[in-house]
Amino acid sequence: MIPNPLFTFSKNAHTYDRYSMIQQEVFARLCSKIPLRVTDYKTLLDVGCGTGVHAQTLFEKYPEISYTGLDFSESMIAIAKQNHARGTFLVGDVATFLSSTSFDLVLSNATLQWVPHLSQVLSHMKTMISPAGHIAISMFGPQTFMELQGILNQILGRPKMLASSRFLSSQEVFSLGTALFPHAQCEQHLIRKVYPNLISLLRHIKYTGTNPTTGTWGLWTPRLIREIERAYLTTYRHIVASYHVFYLVQ
Repeated sequence: MIPNPLFTFSKNAHTYDRYSMIQQEVFARLCSKIPLRVTDYKTLLDVGCGTGVHAQTLFEKYPEISYTGLDFSESMIAIAKQNHARGTFLVGDVATFLSSTSFDLVLSNATLQWVPHLSQVLSHMKTMISPAGHIAISMFGPQTFMELQGILNQILGRPKMLASSRFLSSQEVFSLGTALFPHAQCEQHLIRKVYPNLISLLRHIKYTGTNPTTGTWGLWTPRLIREIERAYLTTYRHIVASYHVFYLVQ
């Protein structure tokens, strides 16, 4: 089971924007895949909007848009409201969110890998899209942090210590997605980033709320960190991390 990320996202709300470079890169790629019908998008729902980090970009891309941001973290939404006078920001769970209006564009960036019942959530999101509307989703896959997971398995014998190792596969995600959105374009790719040291990578993981499974931070002793870093450099020569990304756009 993937741990509920609510606590860690809320706890790290004030550091998320500073460390979310990968999520921002994924968002830029996702936007490039959305059909360019700027004048047709009047209403937009941003599922998992977090601190509203992407809201200004969306306002610039779609100047006339009526924007609604939804996130289950009260701390994230509080920051979004402070940062943006424009738009509506709501605390809520997309699985149960109800709206009196439909949306011309329903967007979700780097969020849905955390939901426990993706099929149900996608079905519910579909009901919120206007007849001529679009959906655009990015989410992380199970090869995210595969280098770190491999080293942890080698040293600790824990093959699924990281939450990312239990994310749905591309086959599962695209099968669920195309069953509901038969004309969707599905793509996946790996983003690889090199970090100066292991602490930098762990800091990125921690301060974006994408923690290892609940309760494992106590295992990260200085001795273990040194051992992991030595094994990392022996195997890869660098502290490298892969980010496995899925895109589904219709």
